[in-house]
Amino acid sequence: MKNVIISCLTLKKEIDMIMKSQNADMDVYYLPYELHSSPEKLHNHLQKLIDSINDADKIMLCVSRCGNSTDGLNATTA
Repeated sequence: MKNVIISCLTLKKEIDMIMKSQNADMDVYYLPYELHSSPEKLHNHLQKLIDSINDADKIMLCVSRCGNSTDGLNATTA
């Protein structure tokens, strides 16, 4: 089973530490900081990124609602 994480950069230190301590082998995509000031751009970026992931069983989002930018996201390939 392949899992992928999409996360805010603010959680990079913690996610990297957990991944190392658990010897986890997952793809992790960190979102650019500047997207958080524009929920529409963040939503579009997230959806494009999700759409580009076609070999995962699970995609885990480690983001807050960030101006409702996660509303309506849809994974069609994972």
